[in-house]
Amino acid sequence: STAYGGGFTLSNGTMVIRGANALGSGAVNLNGGTLAANASRSISVGSISIGGNVQFGEISSNVSLAGANNISFSSAVPVALGASTRTLTLGNSATHSLLGTISSTGGGLIFAANANGSTGTFALATGNTYTGKTQLTGGIVSGSGESIFGGNPASFVADQITFNGGTLSASGNISFSSNRGITFTGSTNTLN
Repeated sequence: STAYGGGFTLSNGTMVIRGANALGSGAVNLNGGTLAANASRSISVGSISIGGNVQFGEISSNVSLAGANNISFSSAVPVALGASTRTLTLGNSATHSLLGTISSTGGGLIFAANANGSTGTFALATGNTYTGKTQLTGGIVSGSGESIFGGNPASFVADQITFNGGTLSASGNISFSSNRGITFTGSTNTLN
């Protein structure tokens, strides 16, 4: 089917993607709520703006879904965070991919897993430029270079990345800039 040309906004509740073109071909605004899928979906839209805290995926006991379904946004889809730090929460055990460049005007990212103990993954590409801090509090974040965590700070920031639970799964070695301080808190942090 052909995607409608307009955009899509999610501010609350749960949106279940039931087709590759369900979100249209324009700008997608994720201001809150849960984005889930009834099957693994590769989505191509014009752009994504994350204006609030968003959950990716949902367990089948809450929504009628068959299995842990992946949601993948292609490398052609830029992601904008704005000036505030946003929390992206894993709602199931799937892999959710944000492969376009993630930028911000000061905002950062918190990667979390919801209370059901989801063990899913956020897959990120290199080349991200967001300038805020990054926190890992649950789930898995995977990628292959330092810039999955955004641009380098101009001067040293002790907690530019904070591990407070969760796992970094790196495909290959990652070397970090001397300005990008890493802080470990909590009882369980995993680096693979």
